[in-house]
Amino acid sequence: MVSSIRLGDYIKLVDERNKNLEVKQLLGISNEKKFIPSIANIIGTDLSSYKVVSKNQFAFGTVTSRNGDKISIAKYNGEEKAIISSSYVVFEVTDNNVIDNDYLFLWFNRPEFDRYCRYHSTGSTREIFSFEDMSNIEMTIPSIDEQKKIVEFFNKIDNIQICIQSISDSLYELNSNAFNLYSKKFSEQRKVSEFLNIFTGKKNANENSLDGEYLFFSCSPEPLLSKTYIYDGPAVIIAGNGAYTARTQFYDGKFELYQRTYACVLNENIDNDYIYGLYVIMKEKFEKKYLGGTHGSAIPYIVIGDIADFEIPFDNDVFGEFSNVVKKNVITIQKINEISNELLQYEKQLLPMLMSCKYSINDLLRG
Repeated sequence: MVSSIRLGDYIKLVDERNKNLEVKQLLGISNEKKFIPSIANIIGTDLSSYKVVSKNQFAFGTVTSRNGDKISIAKYNGEEKAIISSSYVVFEVTDNNVIDNDYLFLWFNRPEFDRYCRYHSTGSTREIFSFEDMSNIEMTIPSIDEQKKIVEFFNKIDNIQICIQSISDSLYELNSNAFNLYSKKFSEQRKVSEFLNIFTGKKNANENSLDGEYLFFSCSPEPLLSKTYIYDGPAVIIAGNGAYTARTQFYDGKFELYQRTYACVLNENIDNDYIYGLYVIMKEKFEKKYLGGTHGSAIPYIVIGDIADFEIPFDNDVFGEFSNVVKKNVITIQKINEISNELLQYEKQLLPMLMSCKYSINDLLRG
């Protein structure tokens, strides 16, 4: 059974304030559609006016201009209440017999929804997508049972992604332990530019192509896709926006780059295996200094000089041995990341088909 509804008939505005200052956890919302710890300076700020968000409620930022062509919207899953800026709009579903909360959030994750919000945003100085605009959305939904099946299917994919990430994290830890062991043998400091040539991309994020053949690295945590490539070979890739969640990555193959993302490739006459050791050291040392690691805080933008002049520990007698030790792990991390990216692209392709209500989840799985 498929129904056509006006979203506003099944959601309501929520405006609970932190009047008694009982809620302490302060969150923000990223354009990756996630609640994230707020980085705002709240010293001396009156938090009693901040909005309270509870489990299964939604919140979104109304300003869509200069937000990466996305609307910052997220569903709160925490057991304990949190507070968010009063500039956010909070709402909840009023009838879960018609709309499943998790299904609705999947619907919000479609790129078509982002494009709809941008197109219907209004304003001169800032373009706004209001709660009234949200309420006026007309959508076609399947039965509640079909909605739950769709949510269950995507949850299984997400659980696979979590397992993949756990394996990747374990390999990162092994590399970190290897670095800590070998760093005791490193006897000098050398600039990154002595080993690596650094360049940035020329593409903007709008050139992402869903049917692209090559990975397109930007400042986002997950790579996009492109029909063109800028380089073919092993490289250390660093997001130029330090405030984003993208980190130092390794990739060996054909890839494209966003204009604020850097690729570091081996200079001539440098041992090919050095790229693996250099990647591990950059991830250990550079991230902590510039990208908000455990011993530093994120800076707004990384420039080429920050990378080129960064000093790394080095010893000519042991660096090759260190690189060979971490090489297998680095290659394995890339392979499992490729599997993760394939799953992500599969989700992106399948989601619009299911949300169109032309196919059931069983039809697509059989097909």
